[in-house]
Amino acid sequence: MKTLSLIDIQLVAHEHFKKRGFTTTLDVKNDLRNKGFHAIQSEVSLWMDELATEEEWDYESNGTFRMYSLGDDEHYSATLYMVKENLFWEGELHGQTVWVTHGAIGSTMQNRTVHEHTFPKSRIAWANWKQIITRNYQHGFKSLENPFIARLRLRSLYQNYRLQNPVSCLISYRNTKKYMAKGNQWVEMQGNYVLGWELPKQEKELKRMLRKKEWNSVQVSFQTVHVHHEETSHKEPLLIEDLSQPIMEIDNSNIYEIELSYPNGEILYLSAYDWQWEKELLPLVRWLTL
Repeated sequence: MKTLSLIDIQLVAHEHFKKRGFTTTLDVKNDLRNKGFHAIQSEVSLWMDELATEEEWDYESNGTFRMYSLGDDEHYSATLYMVKENLFWEGELHGQTVWVTHGAIGSTMQNRTVHEHTFPKSRIAWANWKQIITRNYQHGFKSLENPFIARLRLRSLYQNYRLQNPVSCLISYRNTKKYMAKGNQWVEMQGNYVLGWELPKQEKELKRMLRKKEWNSVQVSFQTVHVHHEETSHKEPLLIEDLSQPIMEIDNSNIYEIELSYPNGEILYLSAYDWQWEKELLPLVRWLTL
C-alpha cells in the first residue's frame, strides 16, 4: 500500500469540496483507502484538523466524525506562474473563476488555449485552485515570477485588441491639481481632466507615465487636455518668476477611465471601477500598447 502524506489528504478533501462542498474524516479515509493508501482514521483526523486550521475550514461534529466545509463564501484571488524544463503553466483565480493556460516557454497567446472554469462559489474555485497547484508541485513544477505584464484573465479577454495598434490613448482623472499664473497671483485649481497621447508618436511618454504612481506635467508630456470640471481651491501672490505654463500634479490612483482608439474607428473603454488600477488596469494598458 502507498504511504500517506498530508498532501494526499489535502487533494482528496479538495476533491470532495469541489464536488459537493463538504467532507468528513471518514469519507476522506475511505477514499484514500480506495486509492491504495494505508490510511488510519486517527492519523487522517489529526491531519484534517491541521488542514482545517491552516486553510480556515468550517466544521461541525456529529459525535463520531467531523464534517468539514469551506464555510461562508469569500472573494479569493491569486496568480501563479510555474515552469518545468521548457514548459510553463500559468493560472489565475478571481472570485468564482479559474483561468489556466500552459505550453512551451516562448509560445505566443495565439498558439495556445486559455481554459476558463467557473464554480458555484469562490471557496469551491479556491479549493480547485489549491488542488491544481498541489498537483503541479508533485509533477515537478516550480513557481517563478510571472514574466507577463498583465493578468491572464485580462490578456485572454482583450487578446484581439493586442493584435492591433492603437492610434491614441485618453485617460480621465478626477481630483487633479493644476497650478497656473493669473496676473500677480498663482492659482491652485482642482478638477477632473482628460489627458491624451498620440500613438505611436508619444508611446514612450505614455509608457513612462504608466509605470509611475505620481508624476507631473514637467516630467511627462501629453498631447491634449479636456476639462470636465474645474474650480479654484487656493490663491497666493506670485513668487515664481517663470510660471508661463500650467503645471499639473497627477496621481494615477485617481484614474477613472481609459480610452484606446484604433485605426478602424473602434474604441476600447476601460473603467478603473472594474479593476485595481495599479495591479490590473495600468499593466493591461501597457500590454495593449506594446
